Amino acid sequence: MEDTTISNDTPDFSLSAEDSSARRRAGNARTVHRPPTKKKDRSHTSSSGTRLGWLMLLLLIVLGSVGSWQFYTLNHQIADQDTRLDQAVANLESVTGALSATGKTLNQSDSDTKSELKVINSEIRKLWDVSNKRNRRWIEENQDTVEKLEQQITGTTRQIASAVNDLKQVKSVILDNKKLAQQVKNIGAEQLSSVARLESLVRQLTQIRQQMTEVNKQLASQKEAVKSIDAFRLQVNRKLQQLEQSIRAQADPEG
Repeated sequence: MEDTTISNDTPDFSLSAEDSSARRRAGNARTVHRPPTKKKDRSHTSSSGTRLGWLMLLLLIVLGSVGSWQFYTLNHQIADQDTRLDQAVANLESVTGALSATGKTLNQSDSDTKSELKVINSEIRKLWDVSNKRNRRWIEENQDTVEKLEQQITGTTRQIASAVNDLKQVKSVILDNKKLAQQVKNIGAEQLSSVARLESLVRQLTQIRQQMTEVNKQLASQKEAVKSIDAFRLQVNRKLQQLEQSIRAQADPEG
């Protein structure tokens, strides 16, 4: 009985007729679950979005597609290995059945049967170890790849958020500039109105100056007339004085 004992480090892969049929049904029922692919975001960006936002979004979609492809490739490889393992198990079951039939037919000794079982179990353990190690290595490699992709997606998402924030700031600056331009336009219109008023005042002042010039001319002419009148008045006064003296002299001859 000691010869048939298998180490506790690995599971017992001894096959029976019931186990063989159960594994065959399980192998036929096994399906490959493909990871759901991410749907592309079909929402349209606003009309004021820039090419930077589109490039960031496209990069995020590409990274998500690469990650989905990695998951699909991993599951496909695992399914392929499971298929090969099932085929090997089926072959071993066939060998086991043949050995059982041969044992029944030839009535082999217990020692020969135990030896064959040891060989079969050893081969099963080898196949299991190889498949397990290979699948574990592939899973670890793909996990590293997925983690890197997740980090890249996280970084890209942050960059997109930063770009969106920058776009909001740019929009705010543009709105402020539009308001400032409108204020400058209003100030320009007010200045033009002020210039028009000043031009009107200048024209009025020019007219007033012209009128003052005419008035000054008239005053100068009137001054000349006044001077002439004063000269005439003086002349008349002198004549009146002379006449008065002449009259006095005639009235008082003795004087």
